[in-house]
Amino acid sequence: MSTPSENGERRLAFLEMDDPEHRSHRAAMQPMFIRPRTLGWWRHRWIDDIVNTLVEALKQRNRAELNIQLCARVPVHTITRAIGMDGADSLEFRNALLKTTAHSVTPEARGRAAKTVERMLLDLIAQRRAVPGDDVVTGLIAAELELPDGSKRPLTDREIMLDCRLVMLAGGGTSWRQFGITLWALLTHREQLEAVRADRSLVDAAIEEAVRWNPTDPVFSRLVLQDAELEGTHIPAGSVLEICLGAANRDPSRWETPDAYDLHRKFQGHLGFGLGTHLCMGQNVARSEINAGINALLDAFPNLRLDPDAPSPYLTGGLEQRGMSGVPVLLR
Repeated sequence: MSTPSENGERRLAFLEMDDPEHRSHRAAMQPMFIRPRTLGWWRHRWIDDIVNTLVEALKQRNRAELNIQLCARVPVHTITRAIGMDGADSLEFRNALLKTTAHSVTPEARGRAAKTVERMLLDLIAQRRAVPGDDVVTGLIAAELELPDGSKRPLTDREIMLDCRLVMLAGGGTSWRQFGITLWALLTHREQLEAVRADRSLVDAAIEEAVRWNPTDPVFSRLVLQDAELEGTHIPAGSVLEICLGAANRDPSRWETPDAYDLHRKFQGHLGFGLGTHLCMGQNVARSEINAGINALLDAFPNLRLDPDAPSPYLTGGLEQRGMSGVPVLLR
């Protein structure tokens, strides 16, 4: 549940809320993340330019480590610019944001970083209230929150700040890791890579199959609120249930050869982006980023392949936040 501060404003972002608060706050932001907006507004305003700039820089090289030089940078630059940060401010902001969740810094340093993030976002919100832009902050300022009694109100500065911070954290790491997993899947299945190269309409299928095959967040925890029974097993209230979406995505009763990466398989809905109330809001932004990245790489580097002299990539990260150890490639 969200926790109010002394002045009544919430302290948590909507991801940490239960309904009806969660649904109401999510609905205020959702219109900026639906598929038409990600294929148009996000793609044309930010993603294509960022991808093309990064791939252009790679053209000066013979080999690259795409996990860091492309996959990690596309979503971080995209979401930072979409919020409204740019130039030197964006570097200061991203560095401070990373420190807020880093275990390698002291609690005092994390606290200072959190204050920097809050200050910079609140300053940006004040700027956009004075002079609106064409970005996520401006969209949130214009949004309305529907209350349980049916009335509506605008979001407060603090609510916008919390939602922007959440989008920044969620929109960077997950897209980065899934992008790397998708490239790894294609580079280790050469015949499927060549099929995508010849028919770019298969790029979306390649992405979707990668999310089914190896989702970056395969396990989620949920608190059991009341006694329940699942497949004959009693689950008492208060238990923490670890839900393995990754296992569901490889259920042999649903998919033939579920452990194989096969972009040609008949599409069926999967759980790689979650399901229900907490279905990933940014899933279509992630799809657009990965789609743009794969197309740009295939256009620029017809002989793209894994670097045989580099350490073999492997999936790392445990039960959550999984991604590639690296994606070392030869570009020519």
